Amino acid sequence: MGEMSYDILPRQVRIRTLSEQLYAAAQVNTWSFTNAGDLIYANCLQEADHLKVLKDSGCLDYACLQEGGCRFPTILSTACGVLWIAEHFYDRETAAFLILAGPFLLSHTSLSAVEQELSKMDLDLEDQKLLQLLIGDLPVLSVSVMNLIGRMLHFAITERPISSSDFVFQRTAGGLPSEREPAKQDSSLLYEDTPLPGEPDRLLIEEKLILKAISEGNPEFQEIMNRAKNGNNSLLTSTGSNLRDGKNTLLIFCHQCSRASIEGGLPAASAMALQRSFMQKIEQCRTMSSLMQLNQEMVSAFVRAVHDHNTTPKISPEIIKSCKYIRSHILDDLSLEEISSSAGYSEYYFSRKFRREMGMKVSDYIRDKKLEYAKMLLTSTGKSVQEISDTLRFSSRNYFSRIFKEKVGLSPVEYREVRPDRR
Repeated sequence: MGEMSYDILPRQVRIRTLSEQLYAAAQVNTWSFTNAGDLIYANCLQEADHLKVLKDSGCLDYACLQEGGCRFPTILSTACGVLWIAEHFYDRETAAFLILAGPFLLSHTSLSAVEQELSKMDLDLEDQKLLQLLIGDLPVLSVSVMNLIGRMLHFAITERPISSSDFVFQRTAGGLPSEREPAKQDSSLLYEDTPLPGEPDRLLIEEKLILKAISEGNPEFQEIMNRAKNGNNSLLTSTGSNLRDGKNTLLIFCHQCSRASIEGGLPAASAMALQRSFMQKIEQCRTMSSLMQLNQEMVSAFVRAVHDHNTTPKISPEIIKSCKYIRSHILDDLSLEEISSSAGYSEYYFSRKFRREMGMKVSDYIRDKKLEYAKMLLTSTGKSVQEISDTLRFSSRNYFSRIFKEKVGLSPVEYREVRPDRR
């Protein structure tokens, strides 16, 4: 046998071993292709039929045509919800060939929804029935298992560990119809994600950790997301459409991220603008894999916004701390004594230092933060103007309305009526 360059042979052995393990444990097939997309090997019994879906959907071309190749696990997705995991096998810095694991479905994918999508394709009845049978026999995985397979594949190729946050997601489902309105969820596909005892509590704790990272502007948030497994796919609504439920869940989380960023000191206007931007991007997603990628981008954007806002070099740590104290106690009856004490200064010194660094009086800062909070309450709750005035401890509704109009240019009632993001 001729000499193999680099360590290709040991890696080929690892990949073949992984291939056998994946099929034995989860009935997930593995494939290898040349860089031109020609099949080298597959352990799939319906090889020809699945290969046709892989090519016709555009997923194979997507992986083969990536500039520089797929250096990390890449989630390929059709509009019907069929997925593969792809990564290139490199000989030194050259992509030697492509490895795929799949096809499979995620555990919330509905077979009836798949049938509905197939009916929209330009296929004769016989081909539709064939594809229905093929997809109906696919293994069903949770997102956490999919992430595990991707990490195992990457390690088999590179001998380097990886986190699911490094995965790459195909942005669009090439060639197949978009996931518009899939039919009712098939309950037989839910068994992979049936919550274990204590699972809701775990997910709640993980969500709180991520939101806390946003409110702190913590640049180490990615490590927190990795520890939180960053792969739970619990959907908060049940419309019968996997994609719609995914969008609804992410829209809810987007609103939570916005509130967390406001609690962390980001001006409400900036947070709401960021929220609206991501809400539009969520609605534009056509696949579950693109939603997963957008979730990463969204958390990163909110963390970065809070971090950048709170690390202005002109403001001392003590004043930043006092500003955080004010924001976290904005619903309380704040006094200059307790605020200055939180920063470790006397009232006189603190007042002068605060005005010098912030360019405004402490009382003006408190007023502005109350007005920012009032804007959020006006657009996201049904509280009356009187209730909001009382909540924020303004002396009267008339005073609140007058100050609000002076700063915003609209009365509270007018602001609520004209804001496009009001609920």
